[in-house]
Amino acid sequence: MSIESKVTDSQKKEGVHFTPPELAIFVADQMLKAKPIGERGPISILDPSIGEGELIIAFLSRIPFSLLSHVRVVGYDINEKLLQTASIRIRKSFPQVSLAISSSSFLDNEDSQFCPRAALNRKRFDYIIANPPYIRTQVLGAKNAQKLSRQWELSGRIDAYQAFMLAIYDRMKKDCIAGFITSNRFMTIKGCGDFRASLRKKYSFISVWDFGDTALFKSAVLPAVTIFSKYSPNVRHTDFHSIYLSRKKQELIDALADTPIDAIQKSDNVKTKNGLCYFVRSGELVSKNPNDVWRLSDTVSSKWLSSVLKHSKYRFKDIAKVRVGVKTTADKVFIHDEWQKETGVNPELLLPLVTHKVAACFRRIKEIKTKILYTHYMKNGKRTVYDLDKYPISKQYLLANYEQLSARSYIAKAHRNWYEIWVPQNPGLWASLKIVFRDITEHPCFWMEEESVVINGDCYWMTLDSNHFSEDILWLMLAIANSSFIEQFYDCCFNNKLYSNKRRFISQYVEQFPVPDPESEIAKKIITKTKNIFQMGLTESKKQEIDALVYSAFGVSL
Repeated sequence: MSIESKVTDSQKKEGVHFTPPELAIFVADQMLKAKPIGERGPISILDPSIGEGELIIAFLSRIPFSLLSHVRVVGYDINEKLLQTASIRIRKSFPQVSLAISSSSFLDNEDSQFCPRAALNRKRFDYIIANPPYIRTQVLGAKNAQKLSRQWELSGRIDAYQAFMLAIYDRMKKDCIAGFITSNRFMTIKGCGDFRASLRKKYSFISVWDFGDTALFKSAVLPAVTIFSKYSPNVRHTDFHSIYLSRKKQELIDALADTPIDAIQKSDNVKTKNGLCYFVRSGELVSKNPNDVWRLSDTVSSKWLSSVLKHSKYRFKDIAKVRVGVKTTADKVFIHDEWQKETGVNPELLLPLVTHKVAACFRRIKEIKTKILYTHYMKNGKRTVYDLDKYPISKQYLLANYEQLSARSYIAKAHRNWYEIWVPQNPGLWASLKIVFRDITEHPCFWMEEESVVINGDCYWMTLDSNHFSEDILWLMLAIANSSFIEQFYDCCFNNKLYSNKRRFISQYVEQFPVPDPESEIAKKIITKTKNIFQMGLTESKKQEIDALVYSAFGVSL
């Protein structure tokens, strides 16, 4: 069975997102801007996942009528119903175009392990346009994911569209232009580094358009459009445009647009007809190394970032390792808010558990009610597991849940006890001063934990890993992490937002946050004021005051 055939059922769930007509027109226009149609034919166009034909129809609508009889279209899709629809639509609107469509997998046709097929399948094309299926590893299944990895030298959390982007290389003429609609994830996720390196080795990117949280698709896809050619040393500049929802006030709007697709071609703050406001940035794609995240750089942000880096002495990763919280893989057994009420017992091995429910800036807003039955401790500098015979209540409770706990086969394969927590982290660090934070939030949400508590897997945390730094530096980091400065730094460096203006504060980003000289007078002032906020509470005036200090510490203005 072909990998793409997993899309035929439950299309929305398994990766099929039909292209909106206005976006199809946009992609076609950008491709033809990069390589205008010549005065004569022939013109060959490939869509490796043609679906209902929206992209091809958009592209053909941009070709002069006098040249349509010189156009040859080739399309693939494993869904025969969609192919039939595409064929009817294209033949009805453009009867003079030569059309060859195949109800087969494009990826299988390009696999050297398969026998060569019809000659048309080996033709090269002037233009390749595609909105390939988005099928993540967990939907593909291990077998299909491994097949894609071997076939196209992919690694990490792969997606089917990545294979399509690499597979078209041998179907491109020397001057071919490709236009792809994909998820924007590959541009900013650390696990896609090798994929980005492969792309930069094969292709020269002419323009990149990150449509962010504009909801162009009905699903939760954050789309991007890439326009590229085969690699050429002559292409040294890639235009980069991004558009995301903005919280700017109405009076700060710079331009009006009909749709987000119109808006992304403008600049700054744009309001569309549906009343939504967007922030548009335009600049150049920057990535120092081939596998680095793709970052948008413009004159203003480059100057701003240069000053920040000049005033930075450390990164967060130089001071503390970013860790995720514990993962039990059996939360209903190990974690409860009210143990006596919910289970009838109070095991001896209970510890307070910090979850996202108590999250707030600087200091958590609630007392910890949740507790975890924590089966690990440190002995002679090594993590070990408790002897349950010494803790009869815990033992009796865990034995009552033996069937569920012992069914975790991966625990046995790792030669660990059936009652262990799968990812317990380091028990010796729970008593340390810790910064804890949420993953997905619109604004940063970092707080300090002074008590001996366990951090749950729905949060990240940091603590000092060496004696090189005083604990005071954690208070400095806390102020930086909660500041509006870090929002600006995040948007400048990582270019990754989700829906509703939310950011992902994950390890690969947080570890890159800058830290000024902790011995400087302004850093010491920030530390003092951060401790005061922790003790006395956060007010709007204190927030503004500490924001101003953080900006000043990095040599930039608020």
